[in-house]
Amino acid sequence: MISELSPLRGIVLAAGVAMGLPAIAASGAMAESVTECIPAKAGAPVVAGTASGECKASKTTTYTPVALPASAAEQQKLLAMLPYIQYEASGIAGKPTITFTGVNIHLLAGAEMTGTGNLVIGEQGNPGHGACLLIPPNSGVTGTENLVIGSRNAASGWGSLVSGTCNADGGEDSGMIGGEYNSASTESGDGAVVAGYQDQVSGGGAIIGGWRNSADEDATVTGGVENSAVGTWASVGGGQLNRALGAKAFVGGGYKNTAAGTYSSILGGKLTEATKEYEAKL
Repeated sequence: MISELSPLRGIVLAAGVAMGLPAIAASGAMAESVTECIPAKAGAPVVAGTASGECKASKTTTYTPVALPASAAEQQKLLAMLPYIQYEASGIAGKPTITFTGVNIHLLAGAEMTGTGNLVIGEQGNPGHGACLLIPPNSGVTGTENLVIGSRNAASGWGSLVSGTCNADGGEDSGMIGGEYNSASTESGDGAVVAGYQDQVSGGGAIIGGWRNSADEDATVTGGVENSAVGTWASVGGGQLNRALGAKAFVGGGYKNTAAGTYSSILGGKLTEATKEYEAKL
């Protein structure tokens, strides 16, 4: 059951939420504030705080200080937020839950443009949460306007999605969905990694799963172990230690195969090379 908010308690909740919302923060709403003292005892009156923002206990109750904007217009903004905020003491998974309904949340980097405008869910790059391979200690989320979900991920680029554990994304408009210890370089552009372990993309490459694969120049690797697609729009389908070096070259699978010629292809096998343009080997 959703708890009803009294006007006063609603103002307190809205004030707390507003402190974290860019729209209020950007307007400088809390540049000047007044302090209201909220009594711990039901039925006791709300009183004004001192000029220094302190609340003095009375003989019958103690008070909690709450800073509110001094401007009437900014106070009205807080009141206007109340219809869109709901609180449940036992909501999702039986835990206290705050729900926003019928509104959008808009995050902007602002003038700073470094390390701001990000939405972060989970522990990211904080001391004491363990070290990650391929990620400098405590690098965390230093980029701009990224969505970061999971544990100990790093995002130093712009406009990217990073999820999973110990993934590091330094690209722009790139994505890392799940997996562990994957990375996207600063040159990755719109590169992507889906799952996998220690996969690396750059230059707009894409990797789906696998272990220690690499993709560059809009190339793709779809699984396998230690495969690399280097040529522009080249592709490796799986296997181990296969390389697609030529532009638009393809290796389907197998072991230690190399397609170096432009438009060359190798379906599978072992230790096979295709070095000429349009050369195809089974």
